[in-house]
Amino acid sequence: MSRHVNFKLMSLYLDERLSQEHKRLIGAHLSTCQNCKEELLSLKTTTNTLKSLPETKESEGFDFEFRQKLNEALAKSDQKQVYGGFRSILEGLRPIILRPVPVLVKATALITVMAFLITSILWNQSAVTPAIASVQGEAEVYNSKTKQWGNAQKGTLLKKGDIIRVAKNSQITVESKRYALLLKEDTEVRAVGIEKPFGQSKGISYELDRGKILVATKKGFKDSKLKIGSPLAEVSVKGTGFLVDVSPLRENKTWVGVLNGQVEVSSKIQLAGLSSKVLVGAGKATEIFSDSTPTTPRYLAEDEWKAVQEIYRIGEQPQVALLISMTPRRVHELLRPVGLYISDDKTKALPKELIKIIAQIDEAIVAESKQKHLDAIYSLENLIAKYPDSKYNIQFLFFIAKYYYYVNEYHKAISVFDHIIKEYPNSNLVSLALCAKGLIYEKGIKDPTNALLAYKAVLANYPNSLEVKEAATGLMRLRPEQLP
Repeated sequence: MSRHVNFKLMSLYLDERLSQEHKRLIGAHLSTCQNCKEELLSLKTTTNTLKSLPETKESEGFDFEFRQKLNEALAKSDQKQVYGGFRSILEGLRPIILRPVPVLVKATALITVMAFLITSILWNQSAVTPAIASVQGEAEVYNSKTKQWGNAQKGTLLKKGDIIRVAKNSQITVESKRYALLLKEDTEVRAVGIEKPFGQSKGISYELDRGKILVATKKGFKDSKLKIGSPLAEVSVKGTGFLVDVSPLRENKTWVGVLNGQVEVSSKIQLAGLSSKVLVGAGKATEIFSDSTPTTPRYLAEDEWKAVQEIYRIGEQPQVALLISMTPRRVHELLRPVGLYISDDKTKALPKELIKIIAQIDEAIVAESKQKHLDAIYSLENLIAKYPDSKYNIQFLFFIAKYYYYVNEYHKAISVFDHIIKEYPNSNLVSLALCAKGLIYEKGIKDPTNALLAYKAVLANYPNSLEVKEAATGLMRLRPEQLP
């Protein structure tokens, strides 16, 4: 026997519960192995010590008290929202622990359960506290407790009053259980209100002195409130993704762009007769100057939209996204080559086939090859057939339709858009599918009659959609051809 004797065999050997052949082999090994000999001696000492302990009788009513404490522990696990795995362990222990067993075993089990409960709660609550999740380049953190600056390091927990300063060509990600922040280069942010373990987090706030900060809320953000302040404005949010920019290039101005959801932007300057607040919705932006209140929200310009899209890279944004904006021009963006985005750090949750297809798509775009595009389309269609309930299928279908259009397979593109309209009637993307059909009929197939039908359907059924302006413009272009 060349390997060391494991604990189980050692215990059986000590209790003389092994066959003669096994006893001989282990005995021979112990005669030559000092490590195993010491382990055997230690095990023997422990066994003798336990045997020498006086017998302990459980107190009257112990079982009742034990059950009561176990139930309290289970109730607390619900109140503190400890992860489901721990609760399942408690539930699994209940029938075992409540059997008639020696008091020492029950006491040990109770101590173990309570220790595990406390550890789990503390671990769960530590995730609430914001911490630096990644550092790229150079950055400093001012510790409000020690009143000293130090290099920013991954894992550093933030406290009220701490300051993060990001150098040029650098960036930092800060994450908590409720949200994620991406601090861009030449940015300085101060933590004003920070989440506290075991407390309500309805006053989370940061002050942006300069630079850019992108914000993405998470599932745990429910019932929380977050504010980002700047020298001129305050941005309040209840679950969304947005960017605040007070960089040197925007001197005496704060710019706020929203990816999704809605934020309230308030000016710190009060002007008589003018409202100091505006609500900014998805795909829109507002600006606050040193001598004015927030401007009326407008749609993001193309370069602004690209900047805001970086929010997809932080927090819990969709793992797969069709990269088009939430603006009236999105139908034109749809019908030109744009890629599918997959979160860099969560690809393991997606089918491996999809990762390969994305690579195919990228290769087709670079090669400008119609056949490569078609191959990617067929692969994606097969993936949808294999996973019919995927939450990303509507995005995949839009992707397929747009690329059929791109390779001049107009009727196939129309067919896919019709499928979207039929299968996803409640989606806010149906108006996009209808308007895209109109443009393909008008400019691809040269069929003004069907183009008019598609445009009219947008105006009649989706009067508040982003496609209304494009559909109305299409009708203006085509109506003369329909006049007697």
